[in-house]
Amino acid sequence: MNNIAQHGDTAERDRGTDDFHTECFACAPTHEQGLHLQFESSGIQTTCRAEINSVHQSYNGIVHGGIIATLLDATMIRCMHNAFGGNPLTCRLDIRYREVLQVDTAMTVTACITSRRGANCWAHATIMQKDRVCVTARGTFKLVESIQGQAI
Repeated sequence: MNNIAQHGDTAERDRGTDDFHTECFACAPTHEQGLHLQFESSGIQTTCRAEINSVHQSYNGIVHGGIIATLLDATMIRCMHNAFGGNPLTCRLDIRYREVLQVDTAMTVTACITSRRGANCWAHATIMQKDRVCVTARGTFKLVESIQGQAI
């Protein structure tokens, strides 16, 4: 069942971190060791352009898999937050690592909402580097108004 409210095709201002994820490792601009990700949204899609440095590598020159998971998760969460508000919580994240991502090389993370039923939402995301799809993911999320004391 897909009952997503469609938004216009024009790029929208991202809601930013003013009141959302103000201390997040992935997207808070003031987190000392964070990734400082920035997002662009258009309708039910969000894009993040990033370049991960060698501080976050696993094998020499390769972005750590946990950082890759963070990129995907953060972009899907931001996509849902921009479309629906609230605080999306990750319930499940399925990742397919197709090719390695190189450090110090531009990449684009794109997330799109695929469906919503009540507070439950589903999305998919891809990471492209050098015009190749390197990683894909699907996620299940729950929208909540407040994170304090919430059980998934």
